[in-house]
Amino acid sequence: MLKSTIGPAVLTVLLATAAAIASEGVHWSYEGQEGPDAWGGLSEDFATCGTGQMQSPIDIPSGVHAELQPLELDYDEAPLAGQIGSHGA
Repeated sequence: MLKSTIGPAVLTVLLATAAAIASEGVHWSYEGQEGPDAWGGLSEDFATCGTGQMQSPIDIPSGVHAELQPLELDYDEAPLAGQIGSHGA
């Protein structure tokens, strides 16, 4: 009886783990083994990253040229209220 319940329990844990890993998506980075040189091979969705010179795994389809005025900061000073605590020794 014990063997018949262990098998399905182990299978359930394995399937849940695989689903959790798959739901996280493809991990990429700007450095190391998942860096720009590897982006094209990390996923079929990133294949274009392997065919050009300056691709990113983030889809930025186009830009818009705009002549904008410089930003102006407009804020009022406010007193800082709070408490700083230390939890160290």
